[in-house]
Amino acid sequence: MWASSSASRRVLPPPESESEKDGFAEVGLVAWVQEACRTMGLKEPTAIQRACIPRILAREDVLGLAETGSGKTAAFALPMLQMLFKEPYGVFGLVLSPARELAAQTAEQFEAFGARQKVRVATIVGGVDATQQALDLERRPHIIVATPGRLVDHLRQLERQFSRLRTLVLDEADRLVSPSFSEDLGTILATLKAIERTPHQTLFFSATSTERLDRLVDIRERPLVRVDLSAPAAVPAKLCQQYLFMPARVKVSYFVQLLKVLDVRNNRSAMIFVQTCRRCHELDALLAELKVPAICLHSKLGQRRRNASLGKFKSHRASVIVCTDVASRGLDIPRVDLVVNFDVPRDPDDYVHRVGRTGRAGRPGRAVTLVTQHDLDLVKAIEARVQTTLDLCDDVQEDDVLRLLNPVSKAIATAAIKRPWEDLRPNHNIKRARRHAPATTLPPCDTNDDHDDAAPPSLKTTADLKHKIKALRRRRRIVAQAP
Repeated sequence: MWASSSASRRVLPPPESESEKDGFAEVGLVAWVQEACRTMGLKEPTAIQRACIPRILAREDVLGLAETGSGKTAAFALPMLQMLFKEPYGVFGLVLSPARELAAQTAEQFEAFGARQKVRVATIVGGVDATQQALDLERRPHIIVATPGRLVDHLRQLERQFSRLRTLVLDEADRLVSPSFSEDLGTILATLKAIERTPHQTLFFSATSTERLDRLVDIRERPLVRVDLSAPAAVPAKLCQQYLFMPARVKVSYFVQLLKVLDVRNNRSAMIFVQTCRRCHELDALLAELKVPAICLHSKLGQRRRNASLGKFKSHRASVIVCTDVASRGLDIPRVDLVVNFDVPRDPDDYVHRVGRTGRAGRPGRAVTLVTQHDLDLVKAIEARVQTTLDLCDDVQEDDVLRLLNPVSKAIATAAIKRPWEDLRPNHNIKRARRHAPATTLPPCDTNDDHDDAAPPSLKTTADLKHKIKALRRRRRIVAQAP
């Protein structure tokens, strides 16, 4: 359980007399933090919290690995809040998250734990007005929770405040060190190293480890304690993992029949994971046509709509959420009965994070993966990763699916007309056309009346887009009014 990197000293478990104690006092948390835990309904520290909190309070760098739903956020939030009030000056802690929704959830937990002490938390993510975020940063928050891309935009403003930074957290660290975040993360780390007065403490937390993360840990100058409590399979213990095999041409019909058999319309909540934003939009439109109360969540939606969708699902106003992998990491949704992988994930670690949305905190859960003839190699890689064989889901019968072929085909066609993909963000398309249009200048004002009536190319492009959008909306109204 306990290990250390090549540059760190050996770490031993706590003495037996300490490990037999109960409550958060044994891990070194002071009275007001213990009271905050009781207010939040936390009675006993989890295994990852017992292992990491004393090391963090001792100002050691920590890499914490544990399965989803094991309480990793509290494992770094609680000691950070306690240490904050020993040095309540400037920005004390910075938490980096790979997704906006995860960043917002982490900020909410910091605010909840530190509510009585009036802890100031700033959330810096994309899709939100950067000017308002700059004003929030001027109020000198104690904790900043951010996504790397938007934080880079504010780095110049934060140089003075980050000079007192004491703790840096990389939440879902395996994702943050991936190529898609590497450039922004490198910029942030280089800036912090250049401006900090004293070396900051660095904490890494994740459900899975990767070669990139291991290399980053090994080349560090400061010693680091590695706490690995993740099971070899890295999935919840009470999770039932199944697959449903079908031809690719009738995949959608099998999916609809699966939802019908499992009764997600009435009393079960389900998360449907897909590979692309477009597929997410199309499935959401199809379910709406079939009168299934569903919402969608993907990166092409505006931040306000993303927050609204997640809020509806958490409050059980919608029983089904169709989402991409933006919802696969870190989100703590109280009750998810079913996870359906409509598209088999290309990376087995993505499968681990997807199915980890159900079966959290010791509760039972179920995950069903839709498999076609093109996905066999991907399924073998997943089974090797979780070290188990997926069971066959026998709830769906072929005869029932055949009766759905015509109704589902009609619903797909109708949904494509009522809610076309091109109609998702028309204003975004117009702004993008303006941004990428060639630079032009209007003709000079002339005293004669023979002005050139030709519009500049950028305005022509905008007019064409507006015309297409109006045509799509007009067609949708015609379909809606049809008997």
